[in-house]
Amino acid sequence: MSQEPVRQKEAAAKASRTRVLVIANEQCLGPALREEILKRDRGAGVNVLMVAPALTDQLHYWMDDTDKAIREARTRLDRSIEQVSSEEMMICGEVGDSDPLQALEDAIGTFEPNEIIIVTHPIETSNWLERAVVEQARGHYSLPVTHIEVDRPHESAEVDPERVVPEWLVREKHRRRDWMLLGLFAVLAIVGTWASYLFYVVDAPLWLITTWVVFVDLGFKFVALPVVLWILFQRRARADRLDY
Repeated sequence: MSQEPVRQKEAAAKASRTRVLVIANEQCLGPALREEILKRDRGAGVNVLMVAPALTDQLHYWMDDTDKAIREARTRLDRSIEQVSSEEMMICGEVGDSDPLQALEDAIGTFEPNEIIIVTHPIETSNWLERAVVEQARGHYSLPVTHIEVDRPHESAEVDPERVVPEWLVREKHRRRDWMLLGLFAVLAIVGTWASYLFYVVDAPLWLITTWVVFVDLGFKFVALPVVLWILFQRRARADRLDY
């Protein structure tokens, strides 16, 4: 008996499935994303490709060391698929390029989705939003693009298919955050200097003055300043940063 009618039926069923491409820089919260994906089910089920970019920090990016980033991306991917999977969808995953836009381009070329879902951190911490990844995807592709914000510390997710986050707003929030960090360092440095001066004024014991100046005042400045500068450097606008 010929298997051709069966194959044609399977091919037709496969073609009728909605194809959803999900790209995420975070382990996804299962219920919110699953519900959003299943809204695309037209009765024949949903085919899902989940892409986790291999995100690197600045140091490993310079050293061209991507092994750790690939392992971490695979771990996030496996956990996300486990949380999101349901009987109504056929889901698979792959590790993508460190640049989310390049990862998106590569996946679209092979998967040919009907819709795109981009999962990011909240606006206050998302470097992808600072780089306008969602807006660039909407401007470059004619496909519907849904943006989901995942706030893992609070175990919540916000879904708004039409939401547009202005790039200037994200940059302003990030700039304010960085100025607050620099301001805190400046205040603590000034307090340390004034405390050293007061010790001299009140003629404190030499051992106390020396200990304070060397280990607290100068110690703080020589240790904290490089740390603050490194944090700010890490927060420079790059699309392939995991932490932001």
